[in-house]
Amino acid sequence: MKKLLAMAVAGLVAAAGISSYLGHSLTQQQFDAQVEALRELAPSYRLSVNEAELTRGVFGSDARIALFFDSPDANIPSVTLLLQSSLQYGPVLFTDTGLKLGLVSGRSQLSATGLSTENTEKLEALIGPHLLTGEHWVDFSRQLSASIQVPAFNLSEDGQRLSFAGIQALINSDLDSRQTRANLTLGSLSITTPEGSMEISPSDAQFESTDISNYMAPSRLMLNIPQISANESSTAVSLQGVELALQQSLENGMINVIESLKVTEIQSPLPLTSASASWTFNRINPKGIELWGAIVSQLDADDLDNGSAPLTEQQTRELISALLRPGVEFIQDYQLSTAKGALKAHLDIQYLGLANGRHPMDIEDPRQLLNALKAQLNISADQAAIMDLPIAPMVSAYVDQGLLIQDQQQLRLEATLVNAELSVNGQPMPLHEWL
Repeated sequence: MKKLLAMAVAGLVAAAGISSYLGHSLTQQQFDAQVEALRELAPSYRLSVNEAELTRGVFGSDARIALFFDSPDANIPSVTLLLQSSLQYGPVLFTDTGLKLGLVSGRSQLSATGLSTENTEKLEALIGPHLLTGEHWVDFSRQLSASIQVPAFNLSEDGQRLSFAGIQALINSDLDSRQTRANLTLGSLSITTPEGSMEISPSDAQFESTDISNYMAPSRLMLNIPQISANESSTAVSLQGVELALQQSLENGMINVIESLKVTEIQSPLPLTSASASWTFNRINPKGIELWGAIVSQLDADDLDNGSAPLTEQQTRELISALLRPGVEFIQDYQLSTAKGALKAHLDIQYLGLANGRHPMDIEDPRQLLNALKAQLNISADQAAIMDLPIAPMVSAYVDQGLLIQDQQQLRLEATLVNAELSVNGQPMPLHEWL
């Protein structure tokens, strides 16, 4: 019996030692990868990694990462975001949901430091000592499970009120394949001013990514909002069944992105009953996105807000060269519905490229630029639906001018641009004369 007990104790000690080693090795690996990813992304958000430290203990470690935000706006204070994690190694892990077996577990919190005493007191009175808290654990198959909480808050000042019920997130990630899935529960959001109010009901979101450390990797995001309501004076608007989606894929080294918005039911002074829209970007060069991020990180906030960002000629040339490559395509689709019918619009623009690889900024004749484009626009609508909208007088004028074709109870327009020649409803248009 004593031998058996001794063997069991020895086995537990060995298991603890192996798990401690594996836990620390995994922690160091993930910590280094996280810091590297932050150093790459931080400049795009005006952040810099000022501190990154992992202190190893026998049965656990403490991690500390400090991100400094240097505010370009005098009205917004600069601040250091401090992420602190307390980690413990397996095989037995103590978590908020009970004992678990695995490699490592930990608790983390994000806080703001470096603020004035007055701002610190205001922030803590609003949301408490932490901007977010979280817990995670990794099992023996290197599957990470995590939960994150963003606190609720209520802010009232000068007759205005902002109330948010917080965020709960559950995350599952495979540390070998880096595939990640997350489910988020967003609390209600309420904004009240003397002029009116807006309410967003509790919502949920789902996120998937094939590589969470690479923002250009294939990913999918879905946000479902049951209801958004707004009131101002005597006007009330209610949007029900709001769905936002974003899907990003990678094909032959180029990025394809599809964004969509859908409103299942609309209640407003306008006769609209539902609406949807989608935007598709095909064959985007990742280098263009990286370059734009680097440029934005160097610009002032005021310049970005008013749209007068002072790009140098060289920056503009490099950005256009990276983004505007042959094969780039932009597609838009819209649908507006009323009780009497629907209006649909489809726009497809492709960039074919300039002859001899010339740069668009070197072209003086706009007709040469048109040769580099291929476009198609299709619009169709039920006439009864259009007559209920504020654009009805304008539509009637377009019918009289022949820009819209009336076919029984349908209105339609078909326009194409090919080889710098524009045609509308099969009729050539004097585009060259206009230019």
